[in-house]
Amino acid sequence: MLSHDLGAIIRSKCPMNHGYWEDLLEDKKKDLTDEITVNFDIDLDIAGHRGYIDLVMARRFRDFKHELHKHFQLFSSPEEALAKPPLEIIERDAVHEWKYLCEHFQSQDFLRASNANKANRSKKKMEHRAGSLPFSHIVMQCAEEGSQFAEIDAFEKAYAGKNKQWTNETAKAKHDEMVAKKNEYLKELAKEYPEGTPLDEMLIADQDAGRNIVMDILGKKPGRQKCGLGFGRVRGSKTFSSPSLASSTRLQQLEDQLVAERTAREATQNYLQKIVQQISSIVPRFVPPPVDFLVTPETEHVDDEDHDHTSLE
Repeated sequence: MLSHDLGAIIRSKCPMNHGYWEDLLEDKKKDLTDEITVNFDIDLDIAGHRGYIDLVMARRFRDFKHELHKHFQLFSSPEEALAKPPLEIIERDAVHEWKYLCEHFQSQDFLRASNANKANRSKKKMEHRAGSLPFSHIVMQCAEEGSQFAEIDAFEKAYAGKNKQWTNETAKAKHDEMVAKKNEYLKELAKEYPEGTPLDEMLIADQDAGRNIVMDILGKKPGRQKCGLGFGRVRGSKTFSSPSLASSTRLQQLEDQLVAERTAREATQNYLQKIVQQISSIVPRFVPPPVDFLVTPETEHVDDEDHDHTSLE
C-alpha cells in the first residue's frame, strides 16, 4: 500500500533530528517524497498529488517519532535511554539523531504539548471502530452501495460496526439526531412527489444533504474539518463545484491505481527473471538485460483523464 511504503521511507531515510515534519528543509522533504516514484507511477508535479503525499508522510513521521518516544520512556533515566538507542536508529547509524531526540523529549515545549494531548484524549467523547481506515473511504463505500446519505451511513459503520454495537451512548445519540434530521428532510422532499412514492425512488438532488446534516450535528474543527469524521475534509462553497465525494473518490482511485501498477510491474519483473534464469542455464556467458526494460500496457501510462483538475485536498 502507498501509505505503508511512505512509512518505510520515513523509517529508513528521514532524518529524525527534527522535532516535527514541518521543521525539515523543503529540499529534504522533496527528496523524501520523490522516493515514492521508485515503486509508484505518480506525477508529483501535480500539486494535489504532492500535497497528499506530503500529508501522509507527515503522519508517518509523527507515528515513527511516537514509537521512538515510547522507547525513550522504557528507561529510568535520560542517560540510560541515551546509552541504549532503538534498533532502527542503530541500523541507520544515526546515534546523533537519537541524542537530539532524547533532548527534545525532555524539553519544556514537548512536555507541555504532550500533557495537553493527554488531557484532550481523556476528554474524547466518541471512539470509533474503523481502525486506520479513512472516513472518506467509508463514505465512498456507502455511496457505491447506493446510499443517498453516505456520510450518515458512514458514521454508523464507523461507530457501530456491522453488528450495530455502538461504541458509546454519545455516538448513538449523535446518529439518532442525524437520522431524525434526515427523516425531516425526506418528509419535505416527499411533498414534491405523488403520495405513496417510496423513499428509495425519490431523487436526492442535493448531493450535500447527508454531509450538511452530519456537519450540523457534529460541528466543525478549525481548518474546515468535521468533528468525529477524522481526516475527511469539508470543502468551502466557493472552492469546489464538483460533487461532494469527488476529492475522497479521486484519492482512493489514485491509490488503487498505484497499487495495481506496482503489482503489475512486480509480476512482469518476476516473469522476466524466470526467463533470464532459463536462458542463462542454456546459453553460456549470457548477459541479461535490465528487468525493467519492458513496459506493460498496464503500467505504460496514466490516462489523460486521470489528470483532470479535481482537487486532491
